[in-house]
Amino acid sequence: MTAKFVKFQRPADFNGKLAHVKHLLEDIEERLSCLEIASSEPDDIQNQLDQCMVTTLGGDLRLITSPK
Repeated sequence: MTAKFVKFQRPADFNGKLAHVKHLLEDIEERLSCLEIASSEPDDIQNQLDQCMVTTLGGDLRLITSPK
């Protein structure tokens, strides 16, 4: 019975972890607006995606375009 009780207790750093995850989710929510497709033309979509990546990654596209 004690093992089951311990399993469902909150860890000591629960509130800190929860605040961190909340911050990450709020940051993602702010950035979602750049993913709204403004056109159905493939070139326009690609340009919008490129701009979104530049905005999100701070201009360092090497993180996603470099070959592995």
